[in-house]
Formats: sequence, C-alpha cells, structure tokens
Amino acid sequence: MAEEVNLNVVIHGLVFPYQDMKGGKPDGIRALIPNVGAAHAYLAGNWLGEVTLAPGQYELAGVRSGVGTFDENEHSLIKGTLRPGAERESYATIHFPQPDAIRCFRIITLKRKQLNGDSSREVLAASGTPGELKMADVHIFHYQCSRRLMDVRLGNHLWAPDADRSKNFCNLHIFASPQTRPFAIHNLDEFRAGMSLLQNVDLSLENPEPIPPLPRPGEMEALWGGQVLREELEDLPSRNIRLTDMGNLLRDKKDLMNAWSPFEDLGEPGSCKSGGGFCC
Repeated sequence: MAEEVNLNVVIHGLVFPYQDMKGGKPDGIRALIPNVGAAHAYLAGNWLGEVTLAPGQYELAGVRSGVGTFDENEHSLIKGTLRPGAERESYATIHFPQPDAIRCFRIITLKRKQLNGDSSREVLAASGTPGELKMADVHIFHYQCSRRLMDVRLGNHLWAPDADRSKNFCNLHIFASPQTRPFAIHNLDEFRAGMSLLQNVDLSLENPEPIPPLPRPGEMEALWGGQVLREELEDLPSRNIRLTDMGNLLRDKKDLMNAWSPFEDLGEPGSCKSGGGFCC
C-alpha cells in the first residue's frame, strides 16, 4: 500500500474563504484576497521561502477533494452572496478543492458592541456561536495528495513543493499581510474591504483587538503528526523582525538555537484577520 502523502495549506492574514455549496454539501472553497494595494505583501510558497503571488486566478491541483468543514467554534461563516465583480476586483482568488480537514488558529471573539452595521444583529444571531463572531488569523487546509507530492501546483504560481524527498508532506504558506508593523491601526479598513465582497451584508468593525498568541506548546504536535510547526503560525511582521535578529546573531557569531523563543514578545496588535468565512 502506498504511503499517504499530505499537503497543508497555511493561510495567513486578510484572506476571506467563501464556502461553495452544491446540493446542500460543501463543494470547494474560493479564497478571495482583497486588493489593498502596496500596504500588503501577497506571498505564497514554502515556509520562509515564499515569493510574490501575482494578481489573478489560481487553482490548487494535485490533491484529493475531502469532506472537511469549518468548525464555527474556531471561525464563523457569514451567510451571504458574493457581490458581482467581487472576484474580478480582488487582488487574487484561489480555488481550493474541499479540504480533508480544516483547522483555524489565533482566534479572537467579537461581541455585539464591537460590530456596527445593519447586518450586525442578523450575522450574530446566525453565527455558529450565537451572539459572537469568531475571526481567525490563520487557517490550515489539510489534503491528501492525488499522486506524488511533486505534482502539486498552485496554478501558474512559481512554487513547487519542498524538494526534501524524505518527507511525506509539504506545507504551502499563503500571506496577505503587511511585511512590517503599520504606523497606524489599519485592520478596520481591511475588515470593511472584506465585507464589501458580499452584496447583502452591511457589517463593520468598531473596536479591533490584538492578534491572539500562538497555540500552546504541544498543541501542534498533536495535529497531523506535527506536520505544521507552532513557529509556522507567526505573523509576517513579527517573523521579519525575528529574521533580522537572527542575522544579527549570526553576524556576531552567537548561538541561534533560541532565536525563535519566546514568540509572544513580537506579537503585532494590528495584524490582519479575515472577518469570518463566507458561505452561500
């Protein structure tokens, strides 16, 4: 029996997953990335080696469709219809087969007083956790590969899975995030940009909250055999600060072993979080 080969897609920041349905069942996910201009980096690739994702349409190929769904205790799905032209006006749209499993991390919980708009009561009432809206900074889509790991591709993006053939999995990271800490809190406008993708939802964020800390030590090791490291869930501005510090340690001929700990000291209050997933 052939060994199971997996792909984990780790999605960070301002990416809005829209759950497509067919016959009342989940039938693939369209991940829309709003165009917020040069304020964000749009990246995709292997961890620490992501490269710029050009504007356009992409489709993940080489993986099997599964039956995994969003757990609304981790990430709320807002019922709504995509506005005509929403995909065309987005920076990019990525079409994913339905994952085998979905997990969300770095989650905040919004209450009624933090949301404005004519749809706020309706959205909160229909939430999987009534009265609350869950927002995640990181989504992980877990897949089994159709054949070989090297056959997996993200449309025409210049990415190929990690070349380490001793592993039976690969992690594809996708970022829509500032590369450095912004001078002002910007996630209010970006939440609004995401909500504008829907034609029948009027919802805005009133009081942003800082991004939550990374999962507890040991939590990621229990997930798919530890294929996704806790360190891989770090936001992009914090990671870039850390990489600069690692360069300085190397220049000064100091030990790099503890360069990734502690993580929370570099937490970025203004980090982007997708404002709930969407479903039709």
